[in-house]
Amino acid sequence: MWFLSFLFGTLFGDKLFGIHLDRLFGGIFSNHFFGVDSLVDALVNNGLVVSVPTPTSPPSGLTTDAIAALTTDQVQALTTAVIASLNTDQVRAFTTDGIAAFLPGQLAALNSTDVAALRTDQVVALTTFQFSGLPTATINALTSDQVMVIETRDIQALTTGQIAKLATATMAALTTDQIQALKTGQIKALNTADVAALTTDQAMALTTDQIVALTTVQFSVLSTDDVAVLSTDQIAAIETADIAALKTTQIRALTTDQVVALTTDQIRSLSTATVITLTSDQVVAIETRDIQALTTAQIAKLTTAAVAVLTTDQIQSLKTGQIQALNTGDVAALTTDQAVALTTDQIVALTTAQFAVLSTDDMSVLSTDQIAAIETADVAALKTAQVSALTTDQVVALTTDQIRALSTAMVNALTSDQLVAIETRDIQALTTSQIVKLTTAAVVVLTTDQIQALGTRQVQALTTADVAVLTTDQTVALTTDQVVALTTAQFAVLSTDDVVVLSTDQIVAIETVDIAALKTTQVSVLTTDQVVALTTAQIRALSTAAVVALTTDQIVAIETQDIAALTTRQIVAIETRDIAVLTTDQVQALTTAQLAALTSAQQAVLPLVPLNIPSLTTAQIAALTVAQIVGLTTDQIVSLSTAQAAAISTAGVAALTSDELVAFETEDLAALTNAQIAALTSGQTVIFSTTQVESFTSDQISAFTTSAYQQLDTSGTPIIFDLNGDGVRTLGISAGVKFDLFADGTAINTGWVSGGDGLLVMDRNHDGVINDGSELFGSSTRLANGEKAKDGYAALRELDTNNDGYITNEDAAYADLRLWVDSNSDGLSSAGEIRTLESLGIAKISVNAKVGTAIDNGNILGLTSSYETTDGVSHDAADVWFRVDKVPVSPVSVDTAIAALSTGVSAAGLADTTYVAPPSVPAVLPQVQVAPIVPPAVLSGDGLRSKVSGMVQAIGSFADAPTYVTSGMPRMDAPSASGALVTRTVLSMVDVMKQFDVNGNPIGNLTTPSATAVQSLTGGRLQNTNANGFLAAEG
Repeated sequence: MWFLSFLFGTLFGDKLFGIHLDRLFGGIFSNHFFGVDSLVDALVNNGLVVSVPTPTSPPSGLTTDAIAALTTDQVQALTTAVIASLNTDQVRAFTTDGIAAFLPGQLAALNSTDVAALRTDQVVALTTFQFSGLPTATINALTSDQVMVIETRDIQALTTGQIAKLATATMAALTTDQIQALKTGQIKALNTADVAALTTDQAMALTTDQIVALTTVQFSVLSTDDVAVLSTDQIAAIETADIAALKTTQIRALTTDQVVALTTDQIRSLSTATVITLTSDQVVAIETRDIQALTTAQIAKLTTAAVAVLTTDQIQSLKTGQIQALNTGDVAALTTDQAVALTTDQIVALTTAQFAVLSTDDMSVLSTDQIAAIETADVAALKTAQVSALTTDQVVALTTDQIRALSTAMVNALTSDQLVAIETRDIQALTTSQIVKLTTAAVVVLTTDQIQALGTRQVQALTTADVAVLTTDQTVALTTDQVVALTTAQFAVLSTDDVVVLSTDQIVAIETVDIAALKTTQVSVLTTDQVVALTTAQIRALSTAAVVALTTDQIVAIETQDIAALTTRQIVAIETRDIAVLTTDQVQALTTAQLAALTSAQQAVLPLVPLNIPSLTTAQIAALTVAQIVGLTTDQIVSLSTAQAAAISTAGVAALTSDELVAFETEDLAALTNAQIAALTSGQTVIFSTTQVESFTSDQISAFTTSAYQQLDTSGTPIIFDLNGDGVRTLGISAGVKFDLFADGTAINTGWVSGGDGLLVMDRNHDGVINDGSELFGSSTRLANGEKAKDGYAALRELDTNNDGYITNEDAAYADLRLWVDSNSDGLSSAGEIRTLESLGIAKISVNAKVGTAIDNGNILGLTSSYETTDGVSHDAADVWFRVDKVPVSPVSVDTAIAALSTGVSAAGLADTTYVAPPSVPAVLPQVQVAPIVPPAVLSGDGLRSKVSGMVQAIGSFADAPTYVTSGMPRMDAPSASGALVTRTVLSMVDVMKQFDVNGNPIGNLTTPSATAVQSLTGGRLQNTNANGFLAAEG
């Protein structure tokens, strides 16, 4: 017990020797003593020790290590003087247990420097009992770091007296956990300076109980920053008295979320001065139930700016009493959205004065329900500007009573659009006096429904000026009753434009006296439908002058029964140009008397066989001669119906010219019979466009002759890879690329791959170049069985040796595959343009594809698929059907070929003699293609004629013999046959031959199977060479 020696000096040696300290001091060492001084006083009073002077400095040589070694009993024995004499290093040397043993008096003895020097763990070690006894000076001496480590239970141990004297710096250093630990009593004890010094984090940390505990004075000093960070729960916890005490700056600091959090009672507690200070955002944030809680006094105090920002929901939540509390300035400031939001009850609640200040913009946006809710007194009080602002829908919404409430000035103020919007029931309600007062400008804008709604008395009330301005639509809208009601004077002012639009029912309703009174100008404008509608009585009522005034179209439109009813005087009055346009039916309807009455000039122009194609029956079409078929215009070809197209004779089909074939519509081509298809020559089929070719059915494709069919194949199909990510792209045939796409030794104009994409190729002959289409992957690729692939993917699938659906490096052909990137688009491959799959990072190619429909520059992406690169990304690929231009063989006419037959043939070949067809032979056949004539043996002219004659006789047995007699075709005897006779005979022979296929079967009764359209067009699956029929061989 060294400190006792220090305190008592040498007294310890003699007087206390051998005395056990516990027995000596008994209960002295207890917590009842609050300092060493008290202990010494007790010892002196008991006569156990002699009072000696108290040292003023720590014992010499007392190091920080020695201090750290002190026991708690030794620490508690230190006098306050000793404590006060300790320097900061010695104070910091105390252990946490040592510090925790300090008695309140000892702690109080520490000066502010020593307190500030305490380690944070020493501060943490202080007990709740110690904290409760700390002087506020000691507490305020703590640094912010020390304050922050005070435990929450120690914070709660602080007395209200200590709390009240906390320095603002100390208060500001409290953590949010320490703030939340404060009891409500402690909160109330905070001085206003401390409350004002609260940080935003501390303010946010306040619990709702602490918020409730804050006094009105404390609330009044909260900074606007603190107010702005309060949570919605904190806001809701503020007492109404505190809300009422808030300053305007604090109110303006509230966020919209905080405004939303305000309760109805809190809203009610806001003073009018506070309400006025609310920002636009805050006003908008007030909930509708809180809006409804506002008193009429508060409503009346709202500024126009505040009213202007109310949301539509807020506007709709206003009660009718609140609506009436709005001043006229507020009503005038309503936005269009707010006006639209008003309920019908609110509309009814608006006073006349309030309605009078509604802006025209607000008026124009009111809904139809709102318009219908306006009281008639308010309607009558509207200004003309407000009425003019009404939309057509709003005018429609006006009730009959509201319409009646409009003054004449208001009616005159209605715009054209508004007049048009008046409903028919409202139109019908107008009196004849009102109708008479309508201006022509008003009448001219009435809708057809409004016109039809007029009663017959209202129609008769219209002035002639009004009738004269009727539009054609209005005239058309007149009912037959209204037409009957029109007076002669009113009919007289109808314009020719009005007359021409009268419906057939209206025409029929015109009385004959009015027909007879029609002016020639009015008669001349009647449409053909109107002429057709005229009754026989009306036709008879036409004067001869009126008949003369009829146009050719009108004459043609007269029905056959009306033509037959014309008097001879009327017939004679018809002009010759009109006679010339009479239809077949009209000509046939003429009576004997009428025909007899025709003048010689009329008879000269009377059409006996008018070639009006749409009116011809299929039987008449079938009867057309070859010359007539050849003479048809392209417009007439276009006008053919599908039934008519199917009725053309095979000879007529074979005679169709290039222009006529081009004019054929796809639906008409699809309607052609197999016999007609078989009659088409290769010279004709080469003319068909891709669209026309695609219109043929599979049966029709099968019906083509081999030579004709070969000319249909106008596309090739190579596979293209998208290499630049923009999709498969091609060049059109107009780019001028030439390539032997069909591998037939001829480079042709063809669609082509774009310079940024690549053709999948295989150098099959290993000559280092891509020679033709056989080295592409398409319809020119030869399969292992020797046949051509139907498409590129069919060819590619043959290389999928492991049948996994992809071409990869596991397939033998992978290493031989290349991509030809024809970057200069010249159709010629070079070493630099041929790339390996590996160099392009192509890992696998799908051999499966689906049908595509895209067209790029005239080339069809017929089959679409994909390939994958080594990075796992999929790219586009497609089998593209290039548009190509096959150059046809030079055409040779039939006459030219026959001319060669009719001349002598020598051993050197055909004689160079030109044959000219005689005038008696009609040029009914177009230029056709024939193969070069290679005579099997040298024949004399007579010998050739003899053979042709025999062939004609044999073929003639298949035909109807009387037909040939009737047509003037004599039996051709070889010795006397002339060139002309040969030509005529061969032409007849050709007509017969076209009725049979090469096997002798009549066309139209073919027994051989037909390929599908796709198979026939692509040549992918034709009949085998052993089958019968003209498509047996691959084309």
